[in-house]
Amino acid sequence: MPGGGVDPGETVEETARREVLEETGYRIEGRVRLFGIYHSRFYTNRNHVTVFIADDAHQEYTFSPNHEIAGTGWFDMDAPPQDMSPGTARRLAEIRGEAEISPFW
Repeated sequence: MPGGGVDPGETVEETARREVLEETGYRIEGRVRLFGIYHSRFYTNRNHVTVFIADDAHQEYTFSPNHEIAGTGWFDMDAPPQDMSPGTARRLAEIRGEAEISPFW
């Protein structure tokens, strides 16, 4: 899942759109829906993660892996990569309706 910090003067929705473009090469079209806000205590007790869902995007450029992102890919919701983080696995289970939504990342 693309992600990153909110820049000064930016809304969380603008951040989501920017991060998707920067980390995948795809520009989100239309609405994004806020799915959840999670308290992440991994690095600090002050971090929150927002998860948005978008239904439409188009490729603006071909993404090249870099020092931050090793690679990208499209995966079926029922067959995600085995090496994803536990937090990402929990979010996908919540989105699929297979788990209760947690307040924690």
